[in-house]
Amino acid sequence: ADFEVYLEDDGFAVSPDCNPLATVTGSPSCNRSATQNFTIRVLSVNSAPHFVLDRSVIVIGENTSTVPHLFENIGSNISRGGEAEDEQTIWFTAEVESGPTGVLTDVRLTCHSPDEGVCSAGTVDLSFSTVAGRFGNVTLRLSIHDSGGTRGTGQDTSSEYLNVLVTPFNDNPTFSLSSTDFTLGQDVGCMRETRSLSTAVSLTVTVTGVDPSSA
Repeated sequence: ADFEVYLEDDGFAVSPDCNPLATVTGSPSCNRSATQNFTIRVLSVNSAPHFVLDRSVIVIGENTSTVPHLFENIGSNISRGGEAEDEQTIWFTAEVESGPTGVLTDVRLTCHSPDEGVCSAGTVDLSFSTVAGRFGNVTLRLSIHDSGGTRGTGQDTSSEYLNVLVTPFNDNPTFSLSSTDFTLGQDVGCMRETRSLSTAVSLTVTVTGVDPSSA
């Protein structure tokens, strides 16, 4: 926008050349300064895109699935930011913010529709895998990004946070023997063997040199 400004005092002016309101000519009196011109330009600043999660906590049990967990339409109300930013492309990221390591793997936040950069479906899906034998409370940072950049005070990213609680499951104890077949002679007395335990096994003991009639 272009503007013209001038300064005027409360004195009198009789020269139309100085002040258009003057009615008398031939006088040098003037109560108005020369006109100055300036322009104001309002530059656009990128507004951060955003979306809304439909929950803040997910609770699942340890070892409940060997395939990735999928939560469809977990995010909605997707916006690119300002009113003039509809042409921008958007994308999503997901990462572990805090919590024990190795509990979740392959964490992904993706648009529910296949049109990359547009997300016309207006919703996003979350998927991840759990690791056998691992549990704990993990916080995920789920973010939306746009192509508008951060020039000036612009923002091109916003994030939501989600807690995933993987509850422990008690596994049964196991053991194993280094050998499952023992042969003992008659009158060997007390015999002791020490073996490590890890998996369940069956055990066969054979005693030789025994009179069947005395058994």
